Amino acid sequence: MPKDTNTTKYLLSVEEAAILLGIDRSTAYRSITDGTFPVRVLTIGRRKKVSRAALMRVLNGETPAVAS
Repeated sequence: MPKDTNTTKYLLSVEEAAILLGIDRSTAYRSITDGTFPVRVLTIGRRKKVSRAALMRVLNGETPAVAS
């Protein structure tokens, strides 16, 4: 089955999220460590991922949803 290259990724790397936020990669990782990153970060194995939808809500000025 061929891979569809036109699909949007639901999860972004920290580096991709940093670009959208207009911050440096190291600043993004530091804010994750400090707990000040604007959205929840998922850890999958050793990788950290950010929800594109949650990040876009923050960038559009909406209040991020708090995990219960």
